[in-house]
Amino acid sequence: MSARRRPEADLRTILRFIAEHEGLALTREEFPELPEERLRSMLAGAADLAARASAPKQASLDFALAGSAANGDRSHANERPSRTHEALGHADERPSFVSEQPSGAETQTGNAGKRASHAGAARRVVINTDGASRGNPGIAGAGWVIYDGDGDLMVRGRAFLGKKTNNEAEYEAVIRALAAAAEIGANEVELRADSELLIRQVNGQYQVRNERLAVLHRQVREALRHFRKTEAKHVRREQNGEADALANEAIDTATRQEGR
Repeated sequence: MSARRRPEADLRTILRFIAEHEGLALTREEFPELPEERLRSMLAGAADLAARASAPKQASLDFALAGSAANGDRSHANERPSRTHEALGHADERPSFVSEQPSGAETQTGNAGKRASHAGAARRVVINTDGASRGNPGIAGAGWVIYDGDGDLMVRGRAFLGKKTNNEAEYEAVIRALAAAAEIGANEVELRADSELLIRQVNGQYQVRNERLAVLHRQVREALRHFRKTEAKHVRREQNGEADALANEAIDTATRQEGR
């Protein structure tokens, strides 16, 4: 006796499952101003709309779903997945790297970094970056750590950023880390961050519609083209502890100095 085949899930079933069971971590990171309960309510409402819509009325359904999301918060519908995946850098397209090391940034060079600088040797490096914002937007900091291919410390850096959103701080950390990697003569970069949104945007999987993030995104893309080979990977938060600590140290140091 053959097993009964499970019917194909419809849009309402999928949306309702997401609303009731998914963690929504990436969505909450992208729209921090919306409470989780509100996000789940919007998804449940979209599921109800889908249930009332018939297949021939799909165009009307799409319009209704778009209107429901826009009514939730029109000002923050910024990033959506793109249809194409862009390659990171191209070896035949490498303009000069221009990045200002901002005042207030602090860096420490490990023994491996000093050896690379003295030898002038191009090498592969692994970069961990993180940004922190207390208030989102609020006082923010950036932290980055650079290791050589053997895992030896090359550079540790941090910078106080003033008032930024968390996503802006994440990008600022990457920009500063790539500048530090260029200074020590790296030509292959593996970038690691615990912001899935940032990594997907850097890899071209998500579009960047927010104007302020778009400026930072272009700076990151231009910086990556300086290197012969680049790769961007998402890592879990617990694998990015040192960069996170540096970002928060930058905030703590600045607030102590200003007596906040």
